[in-house]
Amino acid sequence: MCGIAVAIDWDGADKAVRQLIAGILHRGDITDPVVLVSDRIAMCTRRLRIVDVAHGAQPQASFDERLLVSLNGEITITSTYGGAGSARRALSHRM
Repeated sequence: MCGIAVAIDWDGADKAVRQLIAGILHRGDITDPVVLVSDRIAMCTRRLRIVDVAHGAQPQASFDERLLVSLNGEITITSTYGGAGSARRALSHRM
């Protein structure tokens, strides 16, 4: 039950996103840092704690850092699906 706050082309985007996040604190126990793309673009995620806390911060950047994405949902990788390696190969192949 996560929440994503984004302000695009908005005066005071940072403040607006912080206010939005304050309104959805019940959506999770972790607030990721606000990412400021510019003075008028900001985004932040409130989310539940996940297994891989060290690598779960959002938004995630593309390899060339041109795109940012916040995910709302869960990706589960278990031995049922062939392990983490095969899932990574499948995702990278589709992209």
